[in-house]
Amino acid sequence: MSELKLASDLIGAIYTFQSLGGICIICNSTHEDLFETVPDFKNSKWIGIIDQSKVIQIHLPLYALPKKLTSKRENKINVPISEAVEKHNPKMIALLGYPRISTFGVDIASVCKLLEDEYHRPALAIGFDGKNFYDDGIQEIYLAGLFRLTEAQQPKKLFSLGVFGVTPFDFEMSAIDELKVRYTRKGWQKIFCVGMDSGLDIFRDASSLEENLVVAPSGFPAARFLQKTFGIPFHIDYPLFMSEMPIHIETGMNYDRILIVHQQFKANSFRHWLQTQYPRARIVCASFFMMQNYLCQPYDRALKSTDDFTRLVYRNKFNCIIADKHLKKFLPENWNGDFFEADHFAISE
Repeated sequence: MSELKLASDLIGAIYTFQSLGGICIICNSTHEDLFETVPDFKNSKWIGIIDQSKVIQIHLPLYALPKKLTSKRENKINVPISEAVEKHNPKMIALLGYPRISTFGVDIASVCKLLEDEYHRPALAIGFDGKNFYDDGIQEIYLAGLFRLTEAQQPKKLFSLGVFGVTPFDFEMSAIDELKVRYTRKGWQKIFCVGMDSGLDIFRDASSLEENLVVAPSGFPAARFLQKTFGIPFHIDYPLFMSEMPIHIETGMNYDRILIVHQQFKANSFRHWLQTQYPRARIVCASFFMMQNYLCQPYDRALKSTDDFTRLVYRNKFNCIIADKHLKKFLPENWNGDFFEADHFAISE
C-alpha cells in the first residue's frame, strides 16, 4: 500500500500479549530477520508500545521446537528462553509461528505443555504471516487465552462487566478512567478491561462475567465465544466517541454525503451522532481493517488499498470526510469538500 503503513498482526499480537505480562517467542522458519524485514519493528509509532527485549526470535519451525528444547546438547534454544524468563519473570509465554503455514499439522497442545512443564507458566501458540493487520493479531490472542485458560462455568459475579478491544490501536488509552466512570454510573460495580488492568485472571474467570462490552472489532469474536459457550450477553458500543470526535464539525452545513474512515465501531458511533444532525445525508463508514458484516450498512466499504479510498471518494462525491490525516494525500485531485482529522494509531507513513 503505497506510502501508507498499517499495523500488522504481529505487532498487534505482541502488544496484546505483553499487556498481559507475557514474553513472546517467534518461531521463524524463514531465513529473514523479522526485526529487519517487518516494517512494524522499525516504526517508532508502534515500536514504542512494545518491549523488544521481551521478544525472542528463533529460526526454526514450530514443530521442531520440542526436539530442541529437550536436547541436552542443544543450548541455543534453551538459553535465550531461560534468560528471558529469569530476567522478566513473565506470567505467560507465547509461541508465534511464522509464517502461519509452519504451524499446520503441529500438535500445539503438546508444544505448549512442554514449555509449561519447563518454565511453570501457561503457554499459548498461534500462527502469523505479518500480512494481516493488528486487529487479527489481537483477536487471536483473545481467543487463544480464552480457549487455554477459561475455567468451567463459575458462579456469576453480579454487576461485573468485561471490556474487549481496549488497546492503543483503537482506543484513546487516557480515556480508560472515563469509560469506567461512565459504566459505574450505569450500575456496573466491577469493570475489567481485558489486557489492561485485569491480567490473566480475566481469562480464567471469564465464565463468571455478567456481561461483556466490545469497543473494537478485534474483541467481537471473543465476546461471541463467551456468549455461545457460557451464555454471557454482550453489547457493542464506543462510549467515548463524543470526547474524541472532531468537535469542530459544524451542524447546519450542507453535507449530503459523508465518509468516515476509522475502526468500525468508532466510525459507527460517529455515524449515529451525525445522523441526528444530518438526517438526509448518506453517511458511509469504511475501514482498512476488520469489519463485522452484520454491523455494515448497505454502502459501507472495506478498503483494500489507498486506490480504493481514492475511487470511493471520487465516485461518491463526498463533501465531508472524517479520517486519519495520512489519508489526505490520497484524495482525488480537485476534491473540495471538508476534511476533519480523526487520528487512527494503526495508520502511519
